[in-house]
Amino acid sequence: MDFLAPDVPGQDVAEPLDAPPDFVEEGRGAVFIFLPERVGELEWVRQAFPGGRLREFRDAKGESRFTIYQVP
Repeated sequence: MDFLAPDVPGQDVAEPLDAPPDFVEEGRGAVFIFLPERVGELEWVRQAFPGGRLREFRDAKGESRFTIYQVP
């Protein structure tokens, strides 16, 4: 993500999630970005951080480009 937001702290998740994530500081907001092939991992994130805001971004053909889940 460094090339998209070089001044924003964050980390890439190289391996697929197989449990709710535990690498976000509690009480701190976060934004999770999912490519279409990994959107199934969103459910793990929702378990850990319920009540977030979901946004889906599509291209001109209507195909999913990426999905964002924002935790307040």
